[in-house]
Amino acid sequence: MVLFACKQKANAEKQGARVTRLPRGSPLTGSNKKRSFEGLGFFVLAAILYGAYVVLDSLGWVPHRRDSVVTAEANWFVGESKDCMSNPLNALDASNMNKAKGYAISKISCDGGPEHSIQVMFYGRIEQPEYSWIRWRCTRNEDSFTCKQIGNSPAIMRGTDQATGRPIISYDGGKTWQWQRRTVSYDGGKTWQWDTWNQDK
Repeated sequence: MVLFACKQKANAEKQGARVTRLPRGSPLTGSNKKRSFEGLGFFVLAAILYGAYVVLDSLGWVPHRRDSVVTAEANWFVGESKDCMSNPLNALDASNMNKAKGYAISKISCDGGPEHSIQVMFYGRIEQPEYSWIRWRCTRNEDSFTCKQIGNSPAIMRGTDQATGRPIISYDGGKTWQWQRRTVSYDGGKTWQWDTWNQDK
């Protein structure tokens, strides 16, 4: 059997044919290369689409329908718009409400009316932890509201006091600074509360 195989190989070499064997770890074949490039192209396309989504969401072009609490007086008629405000949740409140830090639409304050739990279509990012307040232009619909973001506070800045090493925070773009309150948990993160330390310690 071995002799027969050797004769076949010799005959093939005489006829000018090449007998090649791909070693282990050989380069990808054409079809494998194509699949590899297709996979890479998919990830590049996904990254581009995600980046585009983030940009459009930041510009307020992506709608988000959520249940929220809105203060609304009884005389707010359908089609009327008002300037409203919300405060993104800090770490403590977000944890207690099972929301992400910076969740910006838990409550929308529009006027001195009572609170209503209602569905709202938001045009603006849902989570904005870098701001202390968000401004919205909200329009009353028949059975819901539409709110578009029209402004926000200066970005929150955080730092460390060089003299004491304690955390400090600024809500006006770095013009003024104050001690940053800290939250602590004594039950493995199930609940959080404000730490009782003070700046005189």
